[in-house]
Amino acid sequence: MQTNLKQNLYPSEPQPAQDAQNPEQSWVITVVYDGNSHSSEVWVFDSDRLDDEPVGKLRLPSPIPPGFHGTWKPA
Repeated sequence: MQTNLKQNLYPSEPQPAQDAQNPEQSWVITVVYDGNSHSSEVWVFDSDRLDDEPVGKLRLPSPIPPGFHGTWKPA
C-alpha cells in the first residue's frame, strides 16, 4: 500500500473483505492510528488498486492503539 502518509500514522494488520454479492470485488481494510492527534480511522482500499489512496475513511469515536488485531467472519 503506497499512500502519502504523514508522520506518526500507524496502520494495523490489513484485513481482506469480499463483497458477498459480487465475489470479483474485494477491499482491504486497516485501522490507522494517528499519533499526532491520538485518534484512529478505518481506511478502506480497493484490493485491485492498493497503490491508490483509500476509497473511504471512517473516523472512530475512540483511538485504537497499535497492536490491535482484527478478525473478520463472513456473513
